[in-house]
Amino acid sequence: MGKDIQGKILYEAMNEMDKYGLNFRMDDLAHRLNISKRTLYENFSSKQEIVQQVIFLIMDDLYEQHKQILEDSRLTAEEKLGAYFAIRVRNGKVFSSKTAISIFKKMLGLLNAVEERNMRDWALLERYVDEAQKSNQFKQFDKKLVMLMLHGATQEVFNHIEELENYYSFPECMQSCIHIVLYGITKYGNAKNGGNTAHDET
Repeated sequence: MGKDIQGKILYEAMNEMDKYGLNFRMDDLAHRLNISKRTLYENFSSKQEIVQQVIFLIMDDLYEQHKQILEDSRLTAEEKLGAYFAIRVRNGKVFSSKTAISIFKKMLGLLNAVEERNMRDWALLERYVDEAQKSNQFKQFDKKLVMLMLHGATQEVFNHIEELENYYSFPECMQSCIHIVLYGITKYGNAKNGGNTAHDET
């Protein structure tokens, strides 16, 4: 029973955060759930804990989807990379990056916890890239450099997506980044030198 009510609280809190960010009211949340505010505090110690658990719930969902994609034998290595950054949360709405940034600015401790939790997704992706390279699904390249590029891209896209002239969702932006990583930006790619560069690993 406790887990059921906690799940319902987090789901409704996600909807409230989608509309109001950190400014949602616990009274309104309790009203949406048709429970007392006391019941809210019997399940969660504070509004801040609810916010943290909502974000962790979203991250856990994304992590499980990441695992499923990378373990899907029907997908090619290229398809897996594209799908990895295209996933969306299945458990409910996801608030905008602007809302998320405003939450992190007000809850600095939460940002640190999120960054630490997010490292498991990056470790998962790095292991996959390493395995794909060893099995010759990818050519030899500097894995650390590529991971730094992707990691940096996600941070910059997340921070500046709403400043872009044309609106793109976060997954759309990251799919564009992956496309550039996979196929480059020049008209003919590396055709002139047979696909090798001075920095390819041997």
